[in-house]
Amino acid sequence: MSFNWKKFLEVGNHLENYSQEESYQRSAVGRYYYSCYHSAKDYFEKEHFPLGHRNSPHQTLIDCLRLGYNKNEVDLAEALSKLRRYRNKADYYQDFRSNILKKAKKTTEDIYVLLSDLEN
Repeated sequence: MSFNWKKFLEVGNHLENYSQEESYQRSAVGRYYYSCYHSAKDYFEKEHFPLGHRNSPHQTLIDCLRLGYNKNEVDLAEALSKLRRYRNKADYYQDFRSNILKKAKKTTEDIYVLLSDLEN
């Protein structure tokens, strides 16, 4: 059985609630992103084709979803791209604002609604 990437959502929620320290808040954004990225990748590969190991797997997934197999996949690509930007801000930028975490969490919720709609 493969790992359930949605478990990273629980880890993100735990980190967010455990401490208001910036390191925990930044880490929560990362767990939200990777939960969504891997869940979306699993969905895509099950429905379309294996992405394999590419130079830029995160952007490749977003680009493939943008091909527009259906509107929900295009919306998923846009939401995942937005969440990736939040994760990059949390991981690489000195200036971190708490609204990034709030936006990341909302986008994560939106992504899981889209994935649920796509899988049904």
